[in-house]
Amino acid sequence: MTDFARNYDFSVKDGLSSGNANKLIKGSEVDAEFDDIVTMSATKADKVVPSAAGNVALLDAAGNLSDSGSTSLSFVAGTKMLFQQTAAPTGWTKVTASVDDKALRVVSGSVSSGGSVAFSTAFGTTATDSHTLSAAESGLPAHTHQITPKYNGGGVALLPTGSDGSAGVNAGAFTTTSNSTQNASSGHTHGIDLRVTYLDVIIATKD
Repeated sequence: MTDFARNYDFSVKDGLSSGNANKLIKGSEVDAEFDDIVTMSATKADKVVPSAAGNVALLDAAGNLSDSGSTSLSFVAGTKMLFQQTAAPTGWTKVTASVDDKALRVVSGSVSSGGSVAFSTAFGTTATDSHTLSAAESGLPAHTHQITPKYNGGGVALLPTGSDGSAGVNAGAFTTTSNSTQNASSGHTHGIDLRVTYLDVIIATKD
């Protein structure tokens, strides 16, 4: 774009006396002025009348202006953005379908969606799910306990006194073991607090 700059001030010649050679206007001077006017006109964008006041003008590939039909062209129509406010700003429409209570994931490829647990559910957790350990999960292997009866002074084990108060019976010397067992546990949980702090945002589409 070239602005016009005047080369000659022809009005100065009006003050010169008749017969003064400088009072004459030369064709070369007139041509120089018109050449600059032509250059300026050829490099200026054509004016456009907008369809509504405040619309932004666009410059096309030929250098001419056209009406955009919009008061804002900072984003292309259809662009989606996040806003930390309840209502979409002017010129945008709030997206309400299939976006409530969801987290955002950054990807390097094609965008998609997934998962089955709502954001507020997953991040409202304060304990793990209850779980009962099976014998195999207890971490205690199958084992027995050895039982050695008490011997009398002669190295002979005595069975207990009978319920009727009779003397114990000499059982002879022996060693036995308990039945094999493996520990199991009742259901339990572990404390965990996933109530992460957050800010609510909306998604809006440029009109």
